[in-house]
Amino acid sequence: MTARRPRIGAGAATGLLLLALFLAAALLGPALAPFDPLATDVLNRLQPPGAAHWFGTDALGRDLLSRVLVATRLDLGMAAGAVVLSLLLGSALGAWCGFVGGRIDRWIGRLVDVLMAFPLFVVAMALVAAWGNSVANIVYATALRR
Repeated sequence: MTARRPRIGAGAATGLLLLALFLAAALLGPALAPFDPLATDVLNRLQPPGAAHWFGTDALGRDLLSRVLVATRLDLGMAAGAVVLSLLLGSALGAWCGFVGGRIDRWIGRLVDVLMAFPLFVVAMALVAAWGNSVANIVYATALRR
């Protein structure tokens, strides 16, 4: 009997390629940005995508490709932070409820059911509005809903 090497499917290969591109953009984003993402140029505002500005410009004339490349690091960091925080909180709470059981387990289960009944965006907006607009609060609100 010969062992066969597992083959990777086309969907998984595409996903790995996109993940590698996002990670490269996050690591090298500021170095790859063709323009200063905060510099305004009102003469070139609302330009469509072209040779000079691949993604176009916004209402203040800022290059959108540069802004996307620089923001990738923050966005991936926020997503990773929310996933890790929800993993730690959910695992600890689930293990504690499984150990204790009884009335506390049922109450925590109903609380989680209520949180899961609302869409992530609605819950996150409500929590960030209550807690204040900061990156940490966005990560907490996203982690709480996951």
